Amino acid sequence: MIWLILLACGPKTAPNNNAPDSGWLLEGGDRSSCFVAPEFAAIDNPTLREKQQRDTVRAMTLQWAGARRDGVDFGQDRATELQALLLADLNDIQEISSKNLEFCLGVMRNGDTTSAWGSWVEELQAEYKEAACPEALEEDLYHPMDLSFGWQLDLPVCAGQALEIKANTTQYYVLTKDGPKLNVLGDSESAPSAEHLCPTCVPGVLLARFEPDGDGEVQVFEVGDTQSFTAPSAGILSVAINDTDYSDNRWRVQEAVQDGLTLVVKPR
Repeated sequence: MIWLILLACGPKTAPNNNAPDSGWLLEGGDRSSCFVAPEFAAIDNPTLREKQQRDTVRAMTLQWAGARRDGVDFGQDRATELQALLLADLNDIQEISSKNLEFCLGVMRNGDTTSAWGSWVEELQAEYKEAACPEALEEDLYHPMDLSFGWQLDLPVCAGQALEIKANTTQYYVLTKDGPKLNVLGDSESAPSAEHLCPTCVPGVLLARFEPDGDGEVQVFEVGDTQSFTAPSAGILSVAINDTDYSDNRWRVQEAVQDGLTLVVKPR
């Protein structure tokens, strides 16, 4: 359980007795508000409980990102990454939201500075980041593409990890007998079919797929020659050429020299 840092020193202001059961508590004007989380243990419906936990995370990170324009701003990038990390592990949201409320009330009600609150958020990010991804990708990763099958690479990625996928457009391949020579940008003159790995993407284009650990939506998107991606949760990142049949694929050969493609996955 990741909540040791919740025991660190912080403001001791308690919510007033008229605080709402949950939602934004106004503390002096529409913008001076603090979010009160519900008692999750009292919610019997597990689906509703998880929704309330996720809504609480989004409310807190909205404020951390400065979107409420209430004088609180710990950085959009930090808030976005921390939101992804917290959504991937909801076990400690009750304790985190309670501590966050204490810091917020200290600022909004007592006039404390946001420095201690911001330091706590920074520590929270570091704790969750280390636990979710003790071995994050730190160096460029090179992957030689194999045209004989589809999804490959299968790179474990961490929640909030930002990556860039790059590919060379000077290397060509053929995906059908007598078909056009293509690079990673694909064949924009042809329409994809339902049999393609991505039926809505350009045939022959370089694709990426993100499969989240546990529940979550699988994402498939075009890479082309370059694409940036930030993992919304821990999961697996794969790549492939958008095709229907990999048995007849081949690299271009020029003057007895065969092309080949090596992708670079770069941490950002």
